[in-house]
Amino acid sequence: MPDSPIEFGHLNKTGLQRIYSPVFHGSNLHHLVPKTRSGRGTEYNLFPYEIKRHSAYHDIFFNLRIDEVWNGLNRIHYSVFESGDNNIIPWWIDKCEREVGTTDQIVKFNRNKEGRLSKAVSADWLQNKWFKAFGSEDRKASREFLRLMMLFMIFGTRLLDKETLFDNGNLSDFIEITPCTNMRLWAFEKCFGRAGTVHSLKARIVSVVDRFDYYSDVIL
Repeated sequence: MPDSPIEFGHLNKTGLQRIYSPVFHGSNLHHLVPKTRSGRGTEYNLFPYEIKRHSAYHDIFFNLRIDEVWNGLNRIHYSVFESGDNNIIPWWIDKCEREVGTTDQIVKFNRNKEGRLSKAVSADWLQNKWFKAFGSEDRKASREFLRLMMLFMIFGTRLLDKETLFDNGNLSDFIEITPCTNMRLWAFEKCFGRAGTVHSLKARIVSVVDRFDYYSDVIL
């Protein structure tokens, strides 16, 4: 593992797998901003996700970015769990698009998207996929799982380093050396608000991670 926090943001997918795979067993890497949406295969855009849960997430959300899932979560959750409909058109994937790729890849993607939007799927199927993806049917718990993803967007592999997370000086240094911009800034504000003390950051990290045994066993 690199010693300098500056180096962490430059870890690629292969480097991350070497770090995450031994501790997050049965995981692969999830792009928080998908590759097809111009998301990079680097540290602050990759989340170690249990493979079965990862697949279920994409079954529901296709290639939505994490911010689109976050913004639409209440309405999507209502459609899946509270609407009373037995069969549901997954209207939320209308926002999905393929931003990079060959002409043939884009045409194939759009055909796939149109097929999904024209065919209702059972609420039971979606509810089962939701439970697999988030580990809960509860909307608030699902939102906290999205915050967990965001913590990896903010801290990357430093989330596994207790000396960074729980030492005030080291945490301050990390934030100063690797300032959050763009999507990382968005994630920071969703997790911690626009301002916060180092102590409040530590408390919030613990409150989010502690909900999920698969991650808390490694991080806390």
